[in-house]
Amino acid sequence: MEEQRTRNFTESGTGLIEIDGLKFHARWRMTGTQQYLAGAGASIDGRRTDVSLTVYFDKLPDERAIVDELLGRIAADQGRALAVDLGRTGHPAMYCHETRMDQSGNPSAITLAEQAAAESP
Repeated sequence: MEEQRTRNFTESGTGLIEIDGLKFHARWRMTGTQQYLAGAGASIDGRRTDVSLTVYFDKLPDERAIVDELLGRIAADQGRALAVDLGRTGHPAMYCHETRMDQSGNPSAITLAEQAAAESP
């Protein structure tokens, strides 16, 4: 008998990625919820929801110009969806939720999610 279930998932990777048409090297960590079908000694992965992706900029200062361009695009229109390609999986519409800076004020990471950030009243 097959049963529909839900589980949390985490994936991570390192390498060349593309966000909004800009390619750069990064470490990334994705979390979320996934539906799956269990039964007969096997499971079949289904739809993922509540996906959150944190991208860490690994090749600074070498790729600083690319990262600055990406952050400039995000700042210009924070509500615009960004296409993300992690090399093996693509996410056509993700939204920036947070930009992180290190102690020196240099960009260190961004966090993206499937849902646009709620606007402040």
